[in-house]
Amino acid sequence: STVLALCPLAPHFAEELWHLLGNKTFAATEKFPQPDATKIKPGLEAGEAYVENVESDVRKISEVAKVVPKKMTFITAAEWKKDALEKIASRLSSGAQFSFEDSMKELMASEENRKRGESVAAFLKAVSKDVHSFSGYRKSDEKNLLEQHAAMIKQKFPSAQEIAGVGEEEAASAPTLVAKAAKAIPGRPAIVL
Repeated sequence: STVLALCPLAPHFAEELWHLLGNKTFAATEKFPQPDATKIKPGLEAGEAYVENVESDVRKISEVAKVVPKKMTFITAAEWKKDALEKIASRLSSGAQFSFEDSMKELMASEENRKRGESVAAFLKAVSKDVHSFSGYRKSDEKNLLEQHAAMIKQKFPSAQEIAGVGEEEAASAPTLVAKAAKAIPGRPAIVL
């Protein structure tokens, strides 16, 4: 099937290989191979896009602040934000419109979220600014993604001697990170250079 997949790109070479494999027909007339859906992992592509967006954000911040990053800290959003955004994204995908009031009411039904009322409002306000960019959001372990790609990120920013990923909950206990941590949104970590 690899030879058949190669046929549209290199037809003459594919025909030669096809016949060397002992086939009597033409590769170009054979049925094109179908992908094996069990081997497709959409999460991998989403993970790569996430890391590319983070790298792009680091470049933009570096340019605006005129800073060469020596240490990068990525603060990933709290679990409650990921859960909330996943519900919002699901509703958007089904064609519903985003409603700040309805989302706020839903989140404030939880005792935990009532304790963090201002944070919930700030989160929903941030999401509402570009709500349609989150329509395909799926909850993931962003901190783990950043840790897995730390070496690649370091290659792209050789001046960075240290790259750290922390969750918003952890960062809330660090005085230097607490203000920035509140700005973390699922899919868009807060970045400290």
